[in-house]
Order: sequence, then structure tokens, then C-alpha cells
Amino acid sequence: MMKSTLILSLISVGILTCHKRNDPSVEPQKALSIERLYEAPNLNGQMPKGVQVSPDGKKITFLKEKETNIKILDLWEFDIKTGEQKLLVDSQALLGGKEEKLSDEEIARRERMRISSQGIVSYQWSKQGDKLLFPIAGDLYVYLLNHKNPVKRITNTKSFEIDPRFSPLGTYISFVRDSNVFAVNLKNMKEVQITKAGTKENPMGVAEFIAQEEMARYRGYWWSPDENFLAVTKVNNDSVEKVKRFEVYADKMSIVEQQYPKAGKSNAIVELGVFSLNSKRKPSWVGIAEKDYYIPNVKWLPNSHGKKLSYTIQSRDQKNLSFYIYNVDSRKSKKLFEEGDKAWVNVRHDFIFLKKKKKLLWVSDKNGVPHIYLYDLENGEERSLTSGDWFVDKLISVDEESGSVFFNGYHESPLERHLYKVSLIQDHNPVKISKESGSHSIVMSDTSQFYLDYYSNSEMPTSLSVHGVDGVRLYYIEKNDVDKDHPLFTYQADFGVWEYGEVKRTEGENLFYKILKPKHFNPNKKYPVIQYVYGGPGVQLVKNSWAGRDLFQQVLSQQGFVVIVGDNRGTPGRGRDFERSYYKKFGDIEVKDQSFLIKSLLEKNSYMDESRVGVYGHSYGGYLTMMLLMQSPETYHVGVSGAPVVDWSYYDTHYTERYLGKPSEDADVYKKSNVLTYTDKLKGKLLVVHGMADDNVLYNHSLILYQDLQKKMKLFDIMAYPGAKHGIRREKEWSIHYKKSLLNYFKTHLMER
Repeated sequence: MMKSTLILSLISVGILTCHKRNDPSVEPQKALSIERLYEAPNLNGQMPKGVQVSPDGKKITFLKEKETNIKILDLWEFDIKTGEQKLLVDSQALLGGKEEKLSDEEIARRERMRISSQGIVSYQWSKQGDKLLFPIAGDLYVYLLNHKNPVKRITNTKSFEIDPRFSPLGTYISFVRDSNVFAVNLKNMKEVQITKAGTKENPMGVAEFIAQEEMARYRGYWWSPDENFLAVTKVNNDSVEKVKRFEVYADKMSIVEQQYPKAGKSNAIVELGVFSLNSKRKPSWVGIAEKDYYIPNVKWLPNSHGKKLSYTIQSRDQKNLSFYIYNVDSRKSKKLFEEGDKAWVNVRHDFIFLKKKKKLLWVSDKNGVPHIYLYDLENGEERSLTSGDWFVDKLISVDEESGSVFFNGYHESPLERHLYKVSLIQDHNPVKISKESGSHSIVMSDTSQFYLDYYSNSEMPTSLSVHGVDGVRLYYIEKNDVDKDHPLFTYQADFGVWEYGEVKRTEGENLFYKILKPKHFNPNKKYPVIQYVYGGPGVQLVKNSWAGRDLFQQVLSQQGFVVIVGDNRGTPGRGRDFERSYYKKFGDIEVKDQSFLIKSLLEKNSYMDESRVGVYGHSYGGYLTMMLLMQSPETYHVGVSGAPVVDWSYYDTHYTERYLGKPSEDADVYKKSNVLTYTDKLKGKLLVVHGMADDNVLYNHSLILYQDLQKKMKLFDIMAYPGAKHGIRREKEWSIHYKKSLLNYFKTHLMER
């Protein structure tokens, strides 16, 4: 389906970087330790996070790690005219040096958003560009530009305020407190409570568990452009099964009743209402005909004077997704279009309404690969803007003046992500804008006059630069060269270089992989092999980009291991049919592909010791690790499985049913995907790692595995982390201990055999 090459450009990048590393004047000074991976300054460089462009296009703001603590973020500014960077808000100074305390709900919310940092972790510009809003320690603050005392506290309560937002015209600051939506009028600082029916169990204005964990919808309320209305979700969890689970900490143990929607069980009922700031107008509720559904998206139309609201409805089986427009005055909905698929329809959030025309830009893979379509909001007529055997990754922005649509895509190769533009008006082939070979992630200015480019390749850490829309770099915000002042400099001279390639499956599809050899590689020596896997939906590991996880793999390499990473069928970047290979085949196609890949490489490369092969992964990668150990025991000898799903009937509805259906209707599919079905085949060494307060992949998964293996008298090892959630990353010490345990396990059972 996609263009397939060996990506010679990647090899060229490696050679150029190697040339610099092999300079005799550059001597390795230190061996890279696991402890150093989590210490300050960050080995990846102090890369700005959460970059935004001010509404007037004159300033760029971002979050930046402290030089002394990579976990704590502060708010910074870059002046485009002068090139000056300056600290706006020091989060620790704001807290008076005290430790930031988070509520249990906020800890869980950040875990689902994959936020492990502290301090200022999010912020927003006012439309006027005169204020910045941010939360810290459960209260809200604004930073007033050009003020002598710029930081102003907005709330000071015992309750946590979450999801703060400026209203579109800057009149209000809204937020959620105690499961209800509030707004503060910035002119008189008067607080208004918008909703009153929300409770802890059945909140209003808060995204439900499934929306946060599986649909990447973290919001539960949306302002209309004219500030007259707020669309608000009302979540009813009464029918969701309450799962009693232990949260085990070092000094306490809690029994938590979590409303967790298991596969095949009841979901939360989510309603969508429109509330007026005028208390005399009663809320109107969007009538949704479906009985069992998800609401992935809610967005106001920009050119409707606050009278039209769009939303999407996904069916429970996820085979259908419908796009609706709700009229606030008539209180009626109109279906604009519907998409269907025999397996599932993907949820996307990157659609854009044109402001000057009643049109919608939408990305769909309904014709085989994701492409951009233009819909007429009046009659639903569509026109494709892109097509071909390559795919659109993300719709970024549209410049209606020039008629240009900007997007990230994989045109030249599924391993390289670039910025492109295509005409909104005429039929033209896309034009590639980004220049350098590698991966480009884009933040476009509101005026589409320039863009910010997070750029990296497999051998170069991420840089951040400003470019004109023609792709010409104007200046760097963070060049991040690995020079003598860079924290990576004293270690990188001893790094190996990733080698890329592909193997062709018997059935036809090619699988991409990359290999990392020890720096002082001897082709006549036999090396133990470690394969890192994820293998699950939505994650592509083999790309020409810099990945922080690669630093730990450099540690493995320096310890004498050959590291292999590969992508199986089902992973993104290869079109609909390749991705839908997962359908009702968890524990099947990814096991076949990953084992096929490793066997092919073992046969082809005599330096790989086929008698010493290990595998590790976390979450879905933990699941795949165990399936490989058990289904291919002749190939894999040692595995480290982190936070694994064991029985998919214990996992959540939206994720599991998309791929496997319901347990009551597809019992055989669930049995084949269950780790316990294969435990009698376990021969190798297995270490299971799990956080004992995990609310995503519940610790119950590991407990049922322990019991099953014990009944079958299979020996295995355990590393449990009291108080840790799914990622086992909140405390630096957890991350260090986890990685050291993993390394020690492989050294013990692969090096010393």
C-alpha cells in the first residue's frame, strides 16, 4: 500500500553523525548510567514543551524544565523581535518552596493525560493577548503582561479547580470545581456557578473515564464564540460496575471503589446540554437517538454567532461514526454525514471549520488511507483534497486568504513525518514544506504566517525552530546541538548507531525494524539479543526520529546487548487494511509478526546468539512480552513484562470492544487473546512488573496471572511498586529502580548463561 524503501536517507544521517562522534578529539568521559537518565540537566536537552504563539504573533510561550529538576516546569517567553528568552513564572517561587499537593482526582487525571511533570503543566493565552492563565496546586492564576506585579491569584479554595479556560472574548475564566462548572467575571471578580447538579460520582463538565483514557477527550465543557452559552457534558455513572481494588502504598492500604466499565459491561451515560450565562434561560439538552454510544467530539461552529454546535456520535461497537450539527434556537440536530467500517471507525480530533465559508475539513481513511475531505455544511457534499497511496497524519491549520491547508503526512516514507500544504480551491498535488530528513511536528501561528517546528531524526535530539510558510528557517528557539556544553556530549561519543531495515513477510507485507549494536561491535562475536516491543494499536516505534526511550536502549547496548525494535501489522502509518489486521486477533498477528521478525534477523546475522534472546515492554508491550514468551518459547528465553493486560474481559469497553467485540458475543476471541490460555507453555524466565495503585490496567491482571502460574507450578519473578499508577513514573526513584531491575534481570539470565 505504502511506498517502501530501505530509507537510505536514514543511513546517511547515521554516517554523518558517526563521523562527528568518531572525531579523535572527542573522548568518552563517562559511561551512561540508568541514574543519569533521570537526573538534571535532561540528557535530551531542555526542550520547550507546550509551545504556543501569542494572538498578536509577537511572542512565543512555552514550559521549560528546571535545570536542577527535570520534573518541575516553569513558564517562559520568547520574544520574536529581539530573540530574548525570559522566565515569566517560577513555579517553585509561587509555591513558596513548598511541595505541590495534588488531589487524588488530579493525580488520576494527569495519569490519563500522560503528564508526569509538576509545577506549571498547562496554560492558555487570552484572546486579547494580554494575559496567561495557568493552574498550580489546585488554584488558578493569571500572568498579566506589562504589569509591575504580573502574577494574580484568581481562586483560593480548599477544593481543586481543574480545566481552567479563558472565555473566547476574555470576559470570564471558567473551571470545574467539585464536579460542576463555574465562571469568574474578570471585570468584577464575581463568581457564577453554571451547573449545580454535578456530584463526585456523576459530574458535570468533566470528561468521563473512557473519554479521557481512550478517546483523548479531556474536556467536558465548551464556550460558544460569543460567550453566551456553554456546552456541558453530564455524566451518569450509576450503571457502571463498581470495581473494588486495593491501592497498596508503603504506609497504608486503601480499598478503592472505582467505577470501571469492563468490556461487555455498562458504560457511563453521557448527555450533552447547552447552558446559558443568563440564569433565566433553562438548559437545553441535545436529543441523542442512539441508546448506547460515545461522544468523541464537541466543537462550536465559528461563523454561527454562537447558535450552532457540532458533535460526533460513535456507536458502542464503533463501526459507525456520525457528525451532527445542533441548532441552539430550534433545539434540533441535523446529521451532516456518517462513516462506517466492518471493523471500526477511528476517532479523530483534528477537524477544522472554515471561518468565511460554511465548510468543514475532515480526515478519513474510508477509502483505504487517511486523506483530507472538504464537506459543505449545508448539503453535506464532499470533495477530497488529497489522495494516493500515502497518508495524512494530522490536519494542522488552514489559511483561507491564500487557500492553503497545512498538514503533517507520510508521503515519501512511512518512517518520515513532514509538513505539507495542499490547495483548498484547486486540485493540486501536495507540496512538501519541511526540508530535513526526519520527523517534524508543527505548531502553526494563528495567522499562518510562520510555524514552529519540533524536528529530530534518529541520531539528533529534538530542536525547536521558527520557519516561514515556505519552510525556510528564520531562527532557533532551542537549537539543541550536542556540543561540549550539552549534557549528552560526554556520553554520546560511546553510543551505537541505529541501523534501519525491513523484512518481507511470506504473505506480502513488509515489516520495518531498527537494530542497535554495541559501539565497539565485533562481527565475529556472539551477542545476546533484547527485543523491545509495544505492538499495540496507535503506536509506531520504528521512525526516523529521536526517542527518549532510546537512551535506555543505549545503556543496554553499552552493557553488551544487541537491541532490536520492530513494528508489526496493526500499527499506524501503513493504511486502513494494515491497521485493521488487529480485528479480533489480539495475541495472534503481533505475536506472529514479532517472532517472524526476530527469527529472520537471527538467521541472517550470525553475531546474534539465538540461544540468548530476551524481550521487554510495558502495558500492551507487557502483554505482548508474555505472549511471545509463551507462544514462541523456542525463540524467547527471558522476558520483562510491565503492567500487562492478562485477561481482556477485565479491560475497559472502548479500547477492548473496538478490537475484540464483546465477551458475551466473541467468547472464543477473548479466550485466544487471554494470556492464561498459554501459560502452560511458559519455559523461559519471566519478571512481571506492576504498580500497586494502577487504575488503568488494574493490578488484578497480575494477581490472576500469579495465581495461574502458581497452580501450574511455573516459576516466575515479581517486582511490585507500592503507590505507583500505570506508568510507574511519578517518582524518579521508581523509574530508576524499574530500569535497573530490568537490566539486572537480563544480565543475570542472558549474560551469565
